[in-house]
Amino acid sequence: MRDAFAGALGSTFMVLITQPIDTCKVNLQQCSSMKGQSMARALTQSGGAGVLWAGTLPALYLYVTEHAILFGAWSCFVRTWWPQSEIKPHTVAPIWLGLSCGLCCTLSSMLTCPADFLKCRLQVNPGVFHGVADCFVETVRTEGTRALFQNYRSVLLRDALFFSGYVTSHETLCRWWLQRTGRQTKAELKFEELFVLGGTAGTAGWLLASPADVINSRRQARLGGPSSMMLEMQQIARHEGTRALWTGMRYQVMRGFIGYGTFTVGYTMAINMWQGLQDSLPLPVEISLCDSEE
Repeated sequence: MRDAFAGALGSTFMVLITQPIDTCKVNLQQCSSMKGQSMARALTQSGGAGVLWAGTLPALYLYVTEHAILFGAWSCFVRTWWPQSEIKPHTVAPIWLGLSCGLCCTLSSMLTCPADFLKCRLQVNPGVFHGVADCFVETVRTEGTRALFQNYRSVLLRDALFFSGYVTSHETLCRWWLQRTGRQTKAELKFEELFVLGGTAGTAGWLLASPADVINSRRQARLGGPSSMMLEMQQIARHEGTRALWTGMRYQVMRGFIGYGTFTVGYTMAINMWQGLQDSLPLPVEISLCDSEE
């Protein structure tokens, strides 16, 4: 429960701050010949600055749900599989923590796939749909409800690669920094330290997941029926070159650093807040039978 709350709060901050970067990134992945600066200018000229926040509502649902479920499930998994990690976190190797987090994406990606679908379509097709509800109704009418889930594999691949890389990098960096500065726990880290460490780990995660993200964005945004994931990758490599699989890398790095620096700070603040509330609650008073008779 604690980690689910922290994941939800941290991801809310992340989405509100980085949605314009994500909108530019998704559109740039559809048209790899354009430059990042040209894409941002083209979007604002066509529909105003508000276009940069297209798809914010499904993005909030997507990331809040994903991070709440993912980190809640991951926390339960870690405590069950490595019960000593709560007291001695250094006893579990970062790579195992990262891979276990990636494994937990099998659940979170299934629940967030429809929101990712709607977010991408709204970002790439401004003006085509009159909001989230219209996009949802029109898609179901023309393609059926199955369309909302048919890209589950590409969403899962992207999420599993990213969160495995993010958690592994973050744990490795935190342990190195704590040892270097002579501190014991992450609770002793300052705001700027949390932001830089989380942002660096987020950047590493997006670098790892970028090809899967490009494939997923194209398949989700297409108004026609999507092709298979493998065929999509082959077509991109054949017609545009393998470099196209890292299209929008500048936005990936920006979003990874700013977004997951913000997420890490929000997540840690929520954990500390939760712990502080627990510590402030009075302990239950046991009343014996003799006391009640008096």
